[in-house]
Amino acid sequence: HPGLRSFGSVHPGNPDWEEELERAAALGLRGIKLHPEYQGFFVDDPACAAVVRKASALGLWVVFHAGADIGMPPPIHCTPERVIRLRQDAPDAKILLAHLGGYRVWEEVLAAMPAMGAAIFAACAAGAYATFADAVAHMQVKTFLEYRPQPERHDAYEGIYRRFCRYYEALGRSDTF
Repeated sequence: HPGLRSFGSVHPGNPDWEEELERAAALGLRGIKLHPEYQGFFVDDPACAAVVRKASALGLWVVFHAGADIGMPPPIHCTPERVIRLRQDAPDAKILLAHLGGYRVWEEVLAAMPAMGAAIFAACAAGAYATFADAVAHMQVKTFLEYRPQPERHDAYEGIYRRFCRYYEALGRSDTF
């Protein structure tokens, strides 16, 4: 499908992460996906910040699983407070936070949005969010990108994707997904 975009992944603890990011960029991948819960690191860890800064320098997006994961025990590795600290270390990075910025911590996300910077919030499985309407009303980014569209809702998600691209272009950015 011409609209699909490929992402890679690295682990901040891997000694070869920098070379892997360079390889991802050379392959034309659009970014990387990091899942702090499964990969076992906190997003505000200096090693993660180094990965995000390097990805940014290479023009890559960084997608994070954000908030809780029902398959993992606490603590949560990607909370709004930790994203704020990461944004201070990597202010220019192109960050996309899945699950509207934090699965099951949406009230914290709403409270922290002004300080979270220019992160984009993805509405993965949006029907599961009780606070989706509140999030839409309060978000700095008013549109959402569903990067795993359900076939029966393809038209709706395609419209959301087009609005996301228009918003991103309105910010004066020439690169989109």
